[in-house]
Amino acid sequence: MTTTEPQKLDKEGYILLPKTWTESGWSFKFIKKLDENWSIYLREKANGEGRRHYELVKITKQEEFNFKGNIIPKKWKYPGTTAFGKMGYDCISEQRALEIYESIKHKEEEKEEEKSIKIIFPSRKEFTIKEIEQLNSDKTYAQIYNKIKDLLTEKKIKVTGEKENTNGKPSKIYKVI
Repeated sequence: MTTTEPQKLDKEGYILLPKTWTESGWSFKFIKKLDENWSIYLREKANGEGRRHYELVKITKQEEFNFKGNIIPKKWKYPGTTAFGKMGYDCISEQRALEIYESIKHKEEEKEEEKSIKIIFPSRKEFTIKEIEQLNSDKTYAQIYNKIKDLLTEKKIKVTGEKENTNGKPSKIYKVI
């Protein structure tokens, strides 16, 4: 990364990304800061040829580390090429970048909504997802399944076994911890 700007630090001592820089034949220019570390940058060939690209990117923190005896300081990091599709998006216009950002925000809000879904458990100690579904007829199977997944991750329920079904795949048996 090449820039003429002096390095600036945030309140926590992380090196901030410069507003403009060149790297691997590309020129990058900061356009707009959005919520939750998302930003829009303009990317074009350093020689000015070709079309302009707008990139919607999520800037992340990189902690200090030792690389071959050199201390690499903590800094804010632009996503690498392998992060595009999740932490970065190549867009034809700034407007398209904003549309993608709104879509990402909407999906994150839906995930938060799903986490807040309340489900009723059977009074028995052990139960299957099918039994939960019968008690929560106002919820979709997908909502219940995702809630069960979250509860397993949070270790609020656990799998205690399996129950054979008539139509093939056995059902998992769950228990509230």
